[in-house]
Amino acid sequence: MKEMTPVRKINIFLNIGIYASLLCLFVSLYTAREFMVWVFLTLGLLFLIVRNLSFILEKMEKIDFGR
Repeated sequence: MKEMTPVRKINIFLNIGIYASLLCLFVSLYTAREFMVWVFLTLGLLFLIVRNLSFILEKMEKIDFGR
């Protein structure tokens, strides 16, 4: 089992946020609330961007820049 680094812990919460946003997005689509669709779509995309940035930072931590 991999050790739980702070970045990995954050990624777990970001994944939960992405899936919760998708669920709320589909509920908003079903109930035809256009404003809420845009809110949850934007929120889900922000979670996705932050998760990808944290993944890149985690990979950069493992690179030794010759120090």
